Amino acid sequence: MKSLNITRRDFLKTVGLAAAAATFGCATTDVPRISQPLKAEPIVYPHLPGNKIQPPENGCLIGLQRMYVGTNNAAALTLGREFDNLADLAKDYDEMQKFQEPLLRKSEPLWVQNIKNLMKEYTSIFGKKPYSYVLSDTVRLYKPFPDTISTAVAEEGVVPYIHAHVDAPTNPKFNMRLEDVISGKHDKHIVGFARGAAEFGQKHGGFFLYTMPEPNGNWFYWNSSKFVPAWRYIWQIFEDQGANQYATWVWKPYCFEASGNAALDPEPFYPGDKYVDWIGLSAVSKIPFQAWNLPFDAMIPRTYERMRKDHLQKPLMQAEFGRTDNYDQPKWLRNAYKNIKNDFPALKAAIYWGFPGFGHDSTLNQKSLQTLGEIFKDPYWIMAK
Repeated sequence: MKSLNITRRDFLKTVGLAAAAATFGCATTDVPRISQPLKAEPIVYPHLPGNKIQPPENGCLIGLQRMYVGTNNAAALTLGREFDNLADLAKDYDEMQKFQEPLLRKSEPLWVQNIKNLMKEYTSIFGKKPYSYVLSDTVRLYKPFPDTISTAVAEEGVVPYIHAHVDAPTNPKFNMRLEDVISGKHDKHIVGFARGAAEFGQKHGGFFLYTMPEPNGNWFYWNSSKFVPAWRYIWQIFEDQGANQYATWVWKPYCFEASGNAALDPEPFYPGDKYVDWIGLSAVSKIPFQAWNLPFDAMIPRTYERMRKDHLQKPLMQAEFGRTDNYDQPKWLRNAYKNIKNDFPALKAAIYWGFPGFGHDSTLNQKSLQTLGEIFKDPYWIMAK
């Protein structure tokens, strides 16, 4: 399968809007604000099996993602380039692992220190650490489970949120093609990852896990009829290895109304109730793109209502959201968290992504961090214990 190496910005220029508009009955980028959201106070979801992360009866779990902090920044980026250069030399996955093993040992202490720096900073600003922290930058299903980094997060009293990538954006030859996943070509790597996940769970308990995010958008190559069988195949390997007692699977579609009407109907990409623990919405507000430059309450309402209607028993989270770093980011955040609490009560977790990619930088500036410190004083927002 050919990888679509385009950014979210690029796809707006190429994708037709007719299919998405027909699905949702709208062909305009003007998205009406939600008027009567589905409310049922309190919204209580069924208990999830095993040691998975449970949705709270009241309140909302707070999660954050951020790349690097302090002096580790340059060193970590340099190591990342070294990884890429070595991967280019490798002929297959096993050889790539062999080449990269020394760098993994070298990079792990940097990541652990980075996590400690982050949690120290969050504590100084918020008074507490976030409930969950996203690990996405180095995690791949064709690599070993990131036990050292996940343990560093868990030892801070924070729940790891693990994005198990199937792709290698800077080295597309190491993308795990979905047909190869389904045929069992990558079983050795996925089984090893799942065993590591089970061992981590036995020591530290449940964690969030997702793979192949935003399958209803054609900016990723897993926007494919093979997405569902590939997801189920990976899930079953985790089940067979005992990892699903702890791995809390998050299915993450992109919100149609936040995509300039370009994201497709997410339902054909739903793996099935057996294979999903939480449904996570994804939506990002970007400047200066008009179709993406939206307040939070205009980014998710139709998709939110659709998920509530079609998957009433599945807990919802805002699995990814962010705002371009500029002067109005603090104000945007105030409104966003106000909306989450007052207008979208079914969202039981909110994960802010501070990420310098996809055509914009949503890293939280200092004023925004201070704003979050004020917001999180409200006990509605659940932080680490």
